[in-house]
Amino acid sequence: MLRYSLYALAGACSLQFFRTLPPAIVVAGISLLALAAFAWQRDNRSASVAAFVLGGAVMWVAASGELAARLDSALQADTLTITARVIDFPMTKKGSIRLLVTPLTPAGLPDRIRLSWYKPDGEPALGEVWQFQVRLRRPRGFSNPGGFDYEGWLHRQRIGANGYVYAHATKITPGDAPDLRATLRRQLAARIDSLFAPGESRAVLKAIAVGARGEISEQQWQLYARTGTSHLMAISGLHIGLAAGG
Repeated sequence: MLRYSLYALAGACSLQFFRTLPPAIVVAGISLLALAAFAWQRDNRSASVAAFVLGGAVMWVAASGELAARLDSALQADTLTITARVIDFPMTKKGSIRLLVTPLTPAGLPDRIRLSWYKPDGEPALGEVWQFQVRLRRPRGFSNPGGFDYEGWLHRQRIGANGYVYAHATKITPGDAPDLRATLRRQLAARIDSLFAPGESRAVLKAIAVGARGEISEQQWQLYARTGTSHLMAISGLHIGLAAGG
């Protein structure tokens, strides 16, 4: 079983060598041929090939679903009025705000949208519902060797569109988050604010405890980058959650 699992994993990873996903008819044809060969031969070699092809086919289905969830290209650069809920702590940087939202209206938009608000006239909070006028585009980024793969990062975060707030925004509802996790995160962040004075220690505690990284200064990020510890801001929360659960 381990052998066939490794072949399936290799098949899934093989899609990384394609610049674009193969057509559905090609994937379906190869899968049928591999299954037919296994049904005919029923030996280790045909089983290994079938496992490899099955792994690739499963990954193809998953990748196709993710790509299909991106913004419709016909909506790019259009000015849209959306009603959306803030689903993560906003990030404030140099007078602008970055938001991760899930749209409520209109229908047909990606589930997760990353917005930049360059001249904010409000302060959105986790769980609040706002109405924005936005301009969106499909996720994209540079592909410079050795550089940060921004488009890959957006894909891993399942962000189907990014863009910016084009005009004024209006808060529709207060921050009563619809799920327990968002409510708990907001309450824990408020509790940390009440117990600790503003500063580097509070910023780090909020980042690793509830994922609120907005208070970490540019100097702190540069220090983490030089020391190779930036990843702690992403994974330490998981460790703390496991310890708290234990």
